[in-house]
Amino acid sequence: MHEAELHDLSDDSDYAASVKQGSASMMILSDSSSRRSSMSESEGAELVYNKDNVTIHPTQYAYDGIVGRLKLIKQGDSLFLTWIPYKGQNSNAKVSEKVKNLYTIRAVPFSDIHSIRRHTPRLIRRHTPTLGWQYIIVVLSSGLAFPPLYFYNGGVREFLTTIKQHVFLVRSPEDDNVFLVNDFRKPLQYAEYISSITKGKNVTCRNNVRLIMNAFEKLCCLLHNAGGLRDTKYVPVREQVAMFLSVLAHHKKIRIIGIYYKRSGDTVSKCFYRVLNSLLTLHPILLSKPKPIGLDCADTRWNYRERVQFPRMS
Repeated sequence: MHEAELHDLSDDSDYAASVKQGSASMMILSDSSSRRSSMSESEGAELVYNKDNVTIHPTQYAYDGIVGRLKLIKQGDSLFLTWIPYKGQNSNAKVSEKVKNLYTIRAVPFSDIHSIRRHTPRLIRRHTPTLGWQYIIVVLSSGLAFPPLYFYNGGVREFLTTIKQHVFLVRSPEDDNVFLVNDFRKPLQYAEYISSITKGKNVTCRNNVRLIMNAFEKLCCLLHNAGGLRDTKYVPVREQVAMFLSVLAHHKKIRIIGIYYKRSGDTVSKCFYRVLNSLLTLHPILLSKPKPIGLDCADTRWNYRERVQFPRMS
């Protein structure tokens, strides 16, 4: 039995919030889960994450926790989350099988998940328990949420890292502890946003990226054609350049720029260094020495030049 199980969870604000809708949510979720077909690894499913001793607490008291196994299963292009409580000697005898079945999470596809909220010891708030247990809360697209899944032996970071390998996961600009699942705007919406700050008016473009529209377009073309800068899976060249210039122009942290562009700080950072590397490859072009003008030059721009003799230094 874990030492943490002797403590009261009532001071945990996230737990209290989830309990308000927990019973109703689990009734609805268990009905939908029971209608899903069980997933078998023999049917082409791959187990990509497995964590034992992950606990759900039906009440505010830790002694009645339901301990189970959390899994991430990949089948085709889809990722599924399951949490199955233990049976037999590894289970909590104080909790009935009916309650365990009610809280069982069966093969929830990540296409139905909106976000994942985490809580780790280093993010602990003053009014929370001093032990700082790690847990996550999974929120569905419907707005319903599963009860907190407690990781008493750690493992939240590994859980999120595994998800990122299979699903697009981005940190919420409003809360660093919330990770949004598949939260990216359509390419058309991205194009409209970038156009609004670079193609509207020269003054708008200059305020955002410190270049007028024509200069911004020329820089994008130069980086693409000569610098080798290319669109990534989610970020086009124009947006990469705009984020790069915004970081330089406004002297703000990358995380703040990410909020403006609705991108994670990691994405902005990678784009910044990608554009910077492209710029560094252009130094022979951007810093090329001008060709000297000969005395027999026929260009009319230099008709009024005068040859000046500088005295030699002794």
